[in-house]
Parts: sequence; C-alpha cells; structure tokens
Amino acid sequence: MNASPRAPTLRLLDYYVIEGLNAFAATTFLLGIFFWARVRFDYTATESLALGALQGLGHMIGSHIGGPLSDRWGYNRTVVTGIAVIAVLTLTAWLPDLRLLPFLVIAAYSAAIGLTWPALEGGAMHLPGTINMPQRLGIYNLVWSFTGTAGFALSGWLFEHSVNAIFWIPGLIHLAQLIWIGLQRGRHPIHGEAAMALPHLGDHTPPARKQQLTRMSWLSNSTGYFLVGGFSALTPFIGERLGLSPAWSIWLGCLLLFARAVSFIVLYRWSGWHYHPAWSHYALWSAPIYLAVVFFADHLAVTATACTLLGFSLGLSYYMSIYYTLDASEHKGAQGGRHEALIGLGILLGPLVGAVGGAATGSTPGAMATLIAAALVITAAGAYRISTARNAPSSPAA
Repeated sequence: MNASPRAPTLRLLDYYVIEGLNAFAATTFLLGIFFWARVRFDYTATESLALGALQGLGHMIGSHIGGPLSDRWGYNRTVVTGIAVIAVLTLTAWLPDLRLLPFLVIAAYSAAIGLTWPALEGGAMHLPGTINMPQRLGIYNLVWSFTGTAGFALSGWLFEHSVNAIFWIPGLIHLAQLIWIGLQRGRHPIHGEAAMALPHLGDHTPPARKQQLTRMSWLSNSTGYFLVGGFSALTPFIGERLGLSPAWSIWLGCLLLFARAVSFIVLYRWSGWHYHPAWSHYALWSAPIYLAVVFFADHLAVTATACTLLGFSLGLSYYMSIYYTLDASEHKGAQGGRHEALIGLGILLGPLVGAVGGAATGSTPGAMATLIAAALVITAAGAYRISTARNAPSSPAA
C-alpha cells in the first residue's frame, strides 16, 4: 500500500458508507436544530437567521482548514478527528438550559464536520479502483443526497416524539461511523488506479474552459447555498404561514432535498451538461426566482412546486461545482476544501443578510425580500465579473 500520508486505507465502499452516515446524521442535526431552538428557546426569525449564519461560518473555517490538512495529514485521520468531536458534542451538548446554547453548539459542530467533507472527497478520488472520476463522483453525490434527505425526513418524525433526539440520534450515528472505520480499516486489499488516472471527457477539455466553468460553478453553488441557508433558517416560519405543524414544515423542506437528490440521478446518467456554460447560467439565475415563489406564495401546492424546481436547480449547481473543482487539480483534499468553504460562505451570508433585513424591517417578509434582492445582486455582479475575465486577454499561464 502507498505510504504517502494522504493515501486512503479503506475501500471505496467504506468511504461511501461513512459519507452516507455523515450526511444522514448531519442533516438530521443541522436542519433540526432550527426547530429545536424555536421550540425550546422560542427563537425569533432574526435569531434563527443568525444561527444559520454561524453554521456557515463554522463550515467555511472547518473546510478551509480541513482540505489542505487532509492532503498532508491523511484522509482517514482527518475524518476520524472531525467525527470524534461531533460525536461527543451531540451526545452531551443538549443538556444545559442556556439560551445561547444553539449558537455554541452549531459553531462547534459545523466546524468539526467541515473537516470531514474534503477528506472524504479526496479519499474517494485518490483511492485505487476501477471506475473513473465522473462515476465515483456520481455515486458520491447520490449517497450523500439521498441519505441527507432521509435525515431531514427523520427530523420531522423525531419532533413528534422527542425534541432532544435531534442531538443524541446523530450522536449515536457518528459513533457508528467510528466503529465502522475501526472494523474495516486495512482488512481488505486495494487494487486499481486513482480516479484521475482513468480516462474521462475532461481529459480533452481546454484548461481555460475548465477554469471559466469552475468559477461560474463556484458562483452558482455559493449563491445556491446562500439561498438554502436562508431557506433552512426560515422554514419554520414558512410552515407557520401555510398553517403547517413543525413536522410538516420539515417535510416541506424535505421535498426540496428529495428533488435535489433526484436531479443527481439525472446528472449522473446524462453527461450532456458537462463543460457547457448554458447550464451554468440556468442554475445561477433560476434559483433566486424559485426561492422567491417559495417565500411569498400563499398556496401549499405552488410552494411545493417551487421547492421541487429549486431542488433541481440547486442540484445542478452543486454537481457542477464539485465536478469542475475536483477535475481541476490533483490535490483533491485542498480542492474539495475550496468547494466546501464556498458552500460555507453561502450558508454564512444568506442568513446574515436575511437577519439584517429582518432587523431593519422588523418582519419575516422583510428578511425574505432582502435575501432574494441580495442574491440577485450577487448573481449579476458575479456573472459580470466572470464574463469580463473571460473576455480579457489571456496570460500565457492560462
């Protein structure tokens, strides 16, 4: 086995199992905590948005550190460290009766889990095997999206039975991850080649085109998570406006995640979007429009339809971002860290902007309108900058 510090020591199947458990537990917790804070501490919309912003900051910092760290320190070691921290946190941190507790918990949890995602992405790409990068990445996206959607759905069921279970159920799942790693590590021979050593369409794509599409996908995905961050924090209030219980409000959000997961099946099976800028523009411009409908529609059927369309748009943005990012460099941990850090940036800014809008107007609709307006400004400014950079004379290095 390769003695490099970044060499994976698990099978590809093991990485998918760990990834799936990670997504299931993290989604159960990170989306359920907004409802937990609302029920236990009566958080306002502005406080919920601030909580979501802190989640984004923690994820951004953890991913920024975890990406390069996993390339140097080792993928498995980085994953185990992050999971061990969040297992202890989720099994104990729900006990104190402190109003600031959700902020403290979400900051620590999101930073720790931010360490794990770049390491899992890098490990899956560098691990010797027989399937190429697009195939590995397609399976990776399907695993985390469907298990994450299941975790969201579980949050609704948990709220019907035990509010505090959104802490200790994820904690037990994170313990199961550590047990799986301990049982499987080094038990199976690993054969084949790293993902990038196997041929795929990107081998024949000019580097300048890859660079342009990578930047566009970063803008699209970061803006998408900007919107998702606001949506997640405001889901309890969207549900209340529609007359839904907390459990049904969670399942309304689950519809968005399920649509995103289904979009991953389509994008995995159909490669026509690869390296075509028109799809990047669609994902970039459609998401704010769909979320505006979700925020302001007064009929459940219209809101549900808009959630579904938003899920497809966000799925395209995410898939393009991780695909183009991991295709751009051999340092998969560091590249995955950039992809994840931009997700964290979007999750940070979306709720933060919404919180400012809510505080300024004194209303939840004001927070929603501010969020949509800011997303459109970011989209327009980012698209203009990328277009200007594309049309500028290229340097020899490009």
